[in-house]
Amino acid sequence: MASDRVIQNLLTLKKIAEGISTSSGRPFFRALVKNLAETLNVPDVWVTEYDEKAYFLRSLSFWYKDHYRESYDYSVSGTPCEPVIKSNDIFHVPERVIQLYPNDPDLPPLGAVSYVGLALKSEKGVVLGHLAALDSKPIPELPEFFTIFKLFAA
Repeated sequence: MASDRVIQNLLTLKKIAEGISTSSGRPFFRALVKNLAETLNVPDVWVTEYDEKAYFLRSLSFWYKDHYRESYDYSVSGTPCEPVIKSNDIFHVPERVIQLYPNDPDLPPLGAVSYVGLALKSEKGVVLGHLAALDSKPIPELPEFFTIFKLFAA
């Protein structure tokens, strides 16, 4: 039923808001990635800052399986993060992410099957970083999933 889905989505948004509303700085980013992973039922979520000159992403926080992973930095070239940095919208690889990005050495150890990412931009449109999620199973194209993801990115 549509009304049940709306109620479930509102409860999800309430949980998200409660999980991140009292935090700022590093605790905010930690709460953000953990709550997004739990809400979307994905094992890996991270938020990064972007170094345009080095074409490099540095994690501000990375929820990895069931814990925080510290100091996760990587080059953007040849990764699914590259189209995210260049995009104005959500970038989604529903499955086969390792096959589509064979030059990304981090995907196989993460057990990645699917990927979703969104660039985080300043008011002037400058890319500041990104928010991304990996899953060890396919991520179907579900409007609710993308809406929640975009809300977290905002």
